[in-house]
Amino acid sequence: MACANFVRECFERSCVGHDKTVLSNLQIVEARPGYVKCILPIKAHNLNSMGTTHGGCVMSLVDTVTWLSMATVGLPEIGSVSTNMSCEFVKPCGREGDELVCEGFAVQQGRRLAFTRVNFYVNGKLCGFGSHTQAVDPHKWTHKFSADGETLLPVEAKL
Repeated sequence: MACANFVRECFERSCVGHDKTVLSNLQIVEARPGYVKCILPIKAHNLNSMGTTHGGCVMSLVDTVTWLSMATVGLPEIGSVSTNMSCEFVKPCGREGDELVCEGFAVQQGRRLAFTRVNFYVNGKLCGFGSHTQAVDPHKWTHKFSADGETLLPVEAKL
């Protein structure tokens, strides 16, 4: 619960501008170190002219959900800069009323770079996946959680 609460707080503090418009209804339902699960109930403002989830909305989710996966390992909201981001659209990512499930993973983090991935599902079926490489500040790691994400642990300085 500690990890999920921290991730929710990070998202709430950073959800401004574009993200507030597009992702205001994003729900963070699970988090543990290296993993975050979110659900985006698809609303009319998330759709393209074909009535399916807009690709720009999905790319915003690649950015946000992968960054949230980094928050699960202790990187706060202002601790990284994108160096590369991509998404593969396997099939349409839902229509209004559907729930787009997003699972983000912190794959590897080093002193200067972090590698993350995200998978997207609608009705239990994979509809897209993405990756995001971020340049990180090695002095900004602020939190550490138990493996199950339930407990906040002391942080040793990463240098």
